[in-house]
Amino acid sequence: ARSSVIFPPEVLSAFQLLTSQDKGRRSSEMIGPKGPIFETAKIAGIMAAKKTSDLIPLCHPLPLDRVNIDIQLIDNRAIIECECRVTHKTGVEMEALMGASVAA
Repeated sequence: ARSSVIFPPEVLSAFQLLTSQDKGRRSSEMIGPKGPIFETAKIAGIMAAKKTSDLIPLCHPLPLDRVNIDIQLIDNRAIIECECRVTHKTGVEMEALMGASVAA
């Protein structure tokens, strides 16, 4: 699942932006007074994906094998992608949507 957040210029200017290159991929992090914003969002998204059955009506709990959240800052837009995997006879669409939404 994918979601995006558009930051007004005054919001971007209020935070420190760090960029790094890892394995040929550029990544960014916004640092606020309380710490890294994107890393905190990733943790919140992972926790939300794992708690989807508590948050969405009629959704049963799934033993997720993997939850991966990636956040990229492109200009003034944060693109959040959440991928969930499960070894089960059902899909994980709601878990991926929940993870991306809460991370946003």
